[in-house]
Amino acid sequence: MNLALILICGALASSIVCIFVLVTILDWAEATLGERLAMGVIAGGLIWAAPGRLGAGGVGLGDVIFLAGVLALIVITYTRRILEHADELDGRADGKVGPIGVGWGRPRTGDPLE
Repeated sequence: MNLALILICGALASSIVCIFVLVTILDWAEATLGERLAMGVIAGGLIWAAPGRLGAGGVGLGDVIFLAGVLALIVITYTRRILEHADELDGRADGKVGPIGVGWGRPRTGDPLE
């Protein structure tokens, strides 16, 4: 494997872990607890998977942990917005999704801080 590629990948992975430490431990981005936990799982999976990547090994538990953290972060961050857009598909933001009115949450009050 090309030494320059190994060094670039190592520098990128180190940068990701450093940013995650700043966000999760020092809370520089004012993230929620769920986002911070998911980012910690991502960083842990990245660190755990690194030796296998260096040795050109197969997929391991570190890779699974990394991907589970990415999935958790996406779900935590975007689920509410996705559900709000699904609610608006019938033309009204009333907290009910679909024509039969299956409710998933309370309707918007117009308060921008909500």
